[in-house]
Amino acid sequence: ELKLRLFVLRATCHQAVADAMAGVELGAEASLMKLRGSELQQDIAEAMVDALGLAGIVYDARDLAGMGEDPGFGPFEAPGILKDHLHGRAATIYGGSNEIQRNIMAKLALGL
Repeated sequence: ELKLRLFVLRATCHQAVADAMAGVELGAEASLMKLRGSELQQDIAEAMVDALGLAGIVYDARDLAGMGEDPGFGPFEAPGILKDHLHGRAATIYGGSNEIQRNIMAKLALGL
């Protein structure tokens, strides 16, 4: 499902770029792409946390910076995935909250 959603988002972005380059006025596309992109980012990060389990828990900052001991289990890239997931939750806030983006799309669609 995540792969399909990413494919659709990429296709939407490519179409929006092509439309913009052709001089077509973009409406709610930017808000839609921001909304779908931030939600997809969160869902991918959540799936990674679920898949990694304990291996994704944040370790000592020295370990993350490569100055400490090797965590000893899980994939090399796993430490910090939970931190990245929690930080990524802010993606629905920066650039306009998802609720605001939905309002923008509704106003554009209804011509308000």
